[in-house]
Amino acid sequence: MAFASEVKTEILENLTLRKKCRMAQGYGLLLCSKHFDSGEISMTTERQEIAQLYRSTLREILGKGCEEIPITGTGMGNATRHYAVALSQPASRQKVLEFFGQEGDRINEAMLVREGEAAAFLSGAYLACGSVTDPEKNYLLEFTVYRAGLVEPLAALLDQVVGAPKFQLRRDQAVLYYRESENIEDALTAAGAPKSAMELMEVKIVRDMRNKVNRVTNCETANIDKTVTASARQIADIEYLILSLGLEGLPEELREVAVKRMENPELSLRELLGKLDEPLSRSGLNHRLSRLSRMAEELRTSRMD
Repeated sequence: MAFASEVKTEILENLTLRKKCRMAQGYGLLLCSKHFDSGEISMTTERQEIAQLYRSTLREILGKGCEEIPITGTGMGNATRHYAVALSQPASRQKVLEFFGQEGDRINEAMLVREGEAAAFLSGAYLACGSVTDPEKNYLLEFTVYRAGLVEPLAALLDQVVGAPKFQLRRDQAVLYYRESENIEDALTAAGAPKSAMELMEVKIVRDMRNKVNRVTNCETANIDKTVTASARQIADIEYLILSLGLEGLPEELREVAVKRMENPELSLRELLGKLDEPLSRSGLNHRLSRLSRMAEELRTSRMD
């Protein structure tokens, strides 16, 4: 199951959240669906369980003898299946709006005064218009806000519970979103998906460890490349000197360094020190190798003149 689907499943199966704050959750689900006004109260979703929760919320508000509220399925075969729910009677719509004290697209804070109700509202909002990217690929959690008047109230509530979201218009559609993993973890936990938040945290830890290992490896690779390049240049100079002057033609204090470098081309300066009979510091070894290179360069120059 995809991570985004797992999150919604976890929220739907969070019975503790449903029992304590079911109407606050239902409020978020209804208000953040595509239509919620006197002209139309409806939603469309890819999850049948979300459609059922939407309908059960309406039935609880309207009580016995309410209108039939069918769930209509569309899409067959390989096509994505969608489930639509709508209230057809104006009187039913008005009763739902009055129940929540709804005025325009604002969030009625009087419905969210008890502990946990603001977070429960966000869980319903997430079921209605939220999505999250698989953390193995990217960090992104977003709410697609279907009505312009709801953008500011929803952003304010998110800021209160999670932290200030970012905003963008995408194909003329308002989107509130988070890209920081910490914000996404907090949002998932608040929405009733703590296991998914923990999974994201574990993915982040593994990713950070991999990045650290890669940085170390890249650094080591760069150092190896640097060592190999320097060693190749030193060996070329030493070979030129030996071919031109012979080993005995080198100053006595440089002979052992020249031989050991020729015998151990892959070693770094620190490692090469361990091969010398004469004790030397790293700077001392580097100085002698530099002298050999200067001698080779001077000899090449003199032969060109």
